[in-house]
Amino acid sequence: MIPILFFFEKFRKMLKRNFIKVLISLAIVIMYGTFSEYYIEKGIPGTGITNLFNSLWFVVQTITTVGYGDTPVVGFWGRVNAMVLMLIGISILGLFTASLASLLMEYSLSKIAGNHKIMRKDHIVICNWNPLAEDIVKELYREYPYIVLLAPLEENPMKELDFVKGTCLHIEDLEKVNIRKAKTAIILSEAVVDGELASAYDAKVILGVMNIRKLSQSTYIIAELLKNDSTENAITAGVDEVVVKGRISSKLILKGSLYPGTIEVIDHVVTAKTGEEILEWPVPKWAIGKKYGEVAKELINKNITLIGVKSKEGIKISPPYDYKIEEGKLIYITRKENLKNL
Repeated sequence: MIPILFFFEKFRKMLKRNFIKVLISLAIVIMYGTFSEYYIEKGIPGTGITNLFNSLWFVVQTITTVGYGDTPVVGFWGRVNAMVLMLIGISILGLFTASLASLLMEYSLSKIAGNHKIMRKDHIVICNWNPLAEDIVKELYREYPYIVLLAPLEENPMKELDFVKGTCLHIEDLEKVNIRKAKTAIILSEAVVDGELASAYDAKVILGVMNIRKLSQSTYIIAELLKNDSTENAITAGVDEVVVKGRISSKLILKGSLYPGTIEVIDHVVTAKTGEEILEWPVPKWAIGKKYGEVAKELINKNITLIGVKSKEGIKISPPYDYKIEEGKLIYITRKENLKNL
């Protein structure tokens, strides 16, 4: 049994190595058959090969063993040539089919194991996998389908995810997920721990930020940290936004205790399933130079609630009525589709 398996493995590798050669050979056989049958049969009464397309049709029928019989070959040498095409063409087509099947199977297996390279662009890369990751992915999929997971796992944790086995601590793994063309990179902490261990995990996240920034200046990086003390180092490394585990939840609990109902409101506008969310959007051209209050009034008629401005000066929530809007971004509470025609 083992020698047979060894033979098939050798045969599979041979097919993979020679796929291009087999493809070229198949193309040559089809071209030869098309032109040779046409010139051999041309002008013979009763032949079905009256032009090059008919000849191609006959050759493809012959080597695929379909044989409709609607294109008869009547000449002696035409039939001899057709027999040669049958013997050679069917063999090469069989090799081509087997080679293609081998490549597809290998690609499928490598994708499941996370050993393939990502060719897409404008995707979101999630580095690492922790208990929060599945919820993050589900929320992202509501609005953005191009998500790639880079994690040191043995198998894909979610079937719908494009999975690559590796870590953002290694440049070569980041190259596999095409980080240079990624829209956003989310680096999650590997675990939930306290004390000095938390600082060690944060250091790994910060190293991941540095590696991504080394390869790409345009990718937007969001990092999850375990300690607030690590935030400054992450910013120095090149992160765009930081989420410290537990900090936001503790603030929500505080606000909820002081102002009942706050937690429900925040949950409503940050959860994509509600449709109404807090969103940043570039300032529309018609709003540049206008007063904040005027723009807010105009937007309310479009079911858009303007709550602030983001510019070089930073974020301003509910600035004065006469605050002049320049280029940058506006912050809204609305549905995303309401912003597309601004």
